Amino acid sequence: MQASKPVRRIQLTARLLMAIPLLLLFLYTVPFIGPASNPAVVIILIPVPFISQALPSRRRAALYLGVEVIYALIILYLLFTIGSDSAAKAGQIYAAIIAGGFAVPFIFGVEILRSRSPTAALSSFIVGFGTVLTELATITYSQVNSLPVTTSYIDVWSLQMRGLISLLESGYQTGLPLQILQIATPAVMVLLLLPVVAGFMLFVSTGSGALDSVRAEQAVMQLMTGAAVTVAVLAIVLLLEGSGLSITVIGLSVLAVFILVARIARSTMRQFQSS
Repeated sequence: MQASKPVRRIQLTARLLMAIPLLLLFLYTVPFIGPASNPAVVIILIPVPFISQALPSRRRAALYLGVEVIYALIILYLLFTIGSDSAAKAGQIYAAIIAGGFAVPFIFGVEILRSRSPTAALSSFIVGFGTVLTELATITYSQVNSLPVTTSYIDVWSLQMRGLISLLESGYQTGLPLQILQIATPAVMVLLLLPVVAGFMLFVSTGSGALDSVRAEQAVMQLMTGAAVTVAVLAIVLLLEGSGLSITVIGLSVLAVFILVARIARSTMRQFQSS
C-alpha cells in the first residue's frame, strides 16, 4: 500500500533521526582514523551505498558480497606483494584493514536513509554504531597513551581478542574485553542516542504505511521490558562480581530472553493464522 505524503514525511524524519547521529560520529573520526586509512580502499568503499541504491533490491546483496571479495583480495595482494620490509608490509596491511572499519559507519548511515523498514534501519544502525565505538575506543587509547592510531587500533583489537580467548579457554571472563581502557562515556554520546530512539519509534509507528499508534505502544512496551530485564541482569552480575560468573549469567540471561521471545512470537503467529 502506497503511504500518504504526511506518512512519507514522518518516515523521512525517522530515517534522518537515526542516520544523522551515526554520520556525525563518522565525521568525528575522520581527522583521526582517516589519515591512518588506505585512501584507495576508502575510495572503493565510500560509493558502495549509492551504487547499491541504483540497483534492483535483489542485486544489492550480490554487490556487497562482491565488494567484500574485492576487499579481501586487496588484503591478500598487499600481504604477498609488498617487499621484504616487514614493518612496511604490516603498515600497509593495517592501513587497508582500518580503511574498511572507517568506511562502515558511513556506508550504513547512508543505508539508514534509504531503508524501507524500521528493522532494516535499526540493523544498519547497530552495525555502524558498533564499528564506530571501536574507532572511538582506538582514538581514546591513542590520546591517553600518546600512540599512533595504527598502534592503538592493534592494541584495542588485541584486548578484544585476548578477552575472547580467555572466554574460550576458561569459559568465563571477569570483565569485558575493553574494560581495562576505562573509557568514560561522553554526555554527547548519550544525547546522540536519544534521536535514534525517537526516530525508531516514529518509523515503527508508520511501518504499515499509515500512522499506527498501536505499533508505537507495542514498541514502547518492548523497550521497557528490555530495559527491565537489563537492569535485573546487571543487578545479578554486580552481586556476583568477583566470582568469575558474570559472563555466564549474561549468557544464560540472553538465552532465557531468546526462548521467551521465541515462544511469544510462535504464540502470536498461531493466533494470527487461526484468525
